[in-house]
Amino acid sequence: MKLKRYMILVLLVLPLFAVVILFSWGGNKSPERAIGYLLRQIERGNVNDINLQIYYYSLDKLIPFPMRIDALVGGEYDYKVEVSGSCLEEHIELLNRMGEVDLKPMDKGFYPCVRLYYIFETANGRKIFDVAMFGFDERILINGSEFVGNDAFYDIVIPFLPEDAVIALERTRRTE
Repeated sequence: MKLKRYMILVLLVLPLFAVVILFSWGGNKSPERAIGYLLRQIERGNVNDINLQIYYYSLDKLIPFPMRIDALVGGEYDYKVEVSGSCLEEHIELLNRMGEVDLKPMDKGFYPCVRLYYIFETANGRKIFDVAMFGFDERILINGSEFVGNDAFYDIVIPFLPEDAVIALERTRRTE
């Protein structure tokens, strides 16, 4: 009888425990929460615990198929730039601008051709958030959610990209 009650209790508590773990684990955080987390880390002086990886495929190159994030990260890039927290610290004003953006959601429904992708991670490699851009489209993906592009998300990577990439982005970027 005692064993039966114990098993019932376990069967009731186990799903609750699994749900709590699933939600605390994260997955794709909302972009606003993820950006807020990044900015809180900066405010606390933990910028050295943050890394930025940038992948860029030239906007001047024609490609026979749309470029996907996994292909870009997997090696189909022209430039890969790794930025340490100490280098990010010099550009805190650009990071703060991302937090001031009013993100405007867009309906999904296009096959992304990613030309610029970057990811903020903790020093131990945990993703904070990522951004995918297309160069020829005003849409951006932040943590997999689609939004109207904003210059703040371009400007954060400009100081770290080579000159030819910056020129191409400047030529095609959205102006408001």
